[in-house]
Amino acid sequence: MLISTVKLIVLSICVVLFINLAGCVSTQKVIEMENFKIENIDSNSVNVIRSYLIRTEEGTLLRGKLAQRFPVRGPIPGHLHVELIAQDGKVIKKVKVGYKRRRIKSRDAHFSFLIPDSLPRGSTIRVIHHDVQSH
Repeated sequence: MLISTVKLIVLSICVVLFINLAGCVSTQKVIEMENFKIENIDSNSVNVIRSYLIRTEEGTLLRGKLAQRFPVRGPIPGHLHVELIAQDGKVIKKVKVGYKRRRIKSRDAHFSFLIPDSLPRGSTIRVIHHDVQSH
């Protein structure tokens, strides 16, 4: 009885470890953050929760997530800008980036933007959400 209980516990632990290890395997490579700095700037109504870079077949991709500050379901008002800034502070490029919710009742939205390969190391990628009234 005791041996079968120990075997069951060991088997359960092995299954959990296998699932955790399998979840860590990814086909996309997250890029080292020492090459670039990412700044997220929130608006009064929306938080930019997370932004990160990954390498894909197309090139370097900026991905992220934003959510309304207040727990409201529905469209997320405003728009998103991505600014690519060189080490000297000069703005290389400004782009308006679209975002979308996965479901109609989602409280958050996801965005992605292909970063040019010519962006020099040490540059800053600034993700800014603007409210509808901001400009």
